[in-house]
Amino acid sequence: MKKVRKVTVKKNIDMSKYINPDTGELLSSELQNVSSIQVNEETGTFSIDSKDYVRIETDALNYMKRVLSNTDTARFTEMAALLKTALNVVYNTNYPHTLESLSAYLDMTKPEVTRMCNRLMLKGLLFSGNVIRNGKKEKLYIINPFAARKRNTFTDELKDLFPDFVTFHDKGLKE
Repeated sequence: MKKVRKVTVKKNIDMSKYINPDTGELLSSELQNVSSIQVNEETGTFSIDSKDYVRIETDALNYMKRVLSNTDTARFTEMAALLKTALNVVYNTNYPHTLESLSAYLDMTKPEVTRMCNRLMLKGLLFSGNVIRNGKKEKLYIINPFAARKRNTFTDELKDLFPDFVTFHDKGLKE
């Protein structure tokens, strides 16, 4: 749920500059037990507080524009909107996406999804690994958190999955 609120700044009032028009007394003399007064002043701006967002790093987006097609970049963004957990896993509501569910979500055939995921993996944007769930071997899709994320805290293992991206802010991404 999004919350919009006006942004205000706290401002201290100098009580020696305000005079009661009825009595002619300074505000500071009328409010002897008050040392200061603060008021909230509107800034003419507002903020949006939302828990449903995805953050794509500008450097990563520029990298994707250089090395991926517009279609792959758009599909990467669609997948990034589904991220959950400290492993940055692409989720299908309550469960990680499978090849079948991801192909349905992206409106692609399974071979097309496989080829797209291979392209994303070659560029360091995606990791795909096998896990056992309910006695079945399934693929798990993990998006590079240095490129896109919906949270700020991750497990340390992600640094090992995407070593080229750990320092990409310092060195810049290479094609």
